[in-house]
Amino acid sequence: MNPLDHQLDRLLRSAAQAPRPVELTQLSFAAESRVLAAWRNQQADSLGWLATWLRAGLATAALVTAIAVGLNWPSSRPPTGDEYAVANATFYVAVAP
Repeated sequence: MNPLDHQLDRLLRSAAQAPRPVELTQLSFAAESRVLAAWRNQQADSLGWLATWLRAGLATAALVTAIAVGLNWPSSRPPTGDEYAVANATFYVAVAP
């Protein structure tokens, strides 16, 4: 057996005798929530100002739209016609020579 095979044999035997690694279990809820909170804070710092401006712009646009619709609501509804006026007009057209 050459020295390289001897070294490899020693390495494999010592690896076989090494203690097995402990299997990871699921994190506790508290640890998981801390990790997720830190992750969200890290992401929010990058473009948080842009999201804030976009939300504010959307809210402003919705408010302006609601005010415009509210102010123009009476003019957008069809006028209520006088039913008797329509009937009289029909009668006058039919009777007129």
